[in-house]
Amino acid sequence: VVATVNGTCAIHLALETIKAKNTEVLIPTLNFVASANAVEHARATPHFVDCDERSLCVDPKKLDRYLKKISTVKQKDCFNKKTKNKISALILVHVFGHPGRIYEIKKVCKVIRIFFS
Repeated sequence: VVATVNGTCAIHLALETIKAKNTEVLIPTLNFVASANAVEHARATPHFVDCDERSLCVDPKKLDRYLKKISTVKQKDCFNKKTKNKISALILVHVFGHPGRIYEIKKVCKVIRIFFS
């Protein structure tokens, strides 16, 4: 257990732990700037994905379609076809206490081997 001063520091520390430097990290379009800042502080690139209208969280179906369109899996890692950067993680943001469809999102991440946080 590590105590941090705020959630931004906690996300930054988690990204450092998985060695997200020089990778892309998926975050929802409906978000507070702190998540994107934490990604930038970890020297990774924030990559935005669409949200579900009901939960305001990442939409698992849109995430799956989007990743199939822009990424490829090589040697058990997911890479952006255009930038050639590894996509290392997905940060979920539960807006106003509305949880996203976590189990469906987790299945998408498991198939394409993205760290789920």
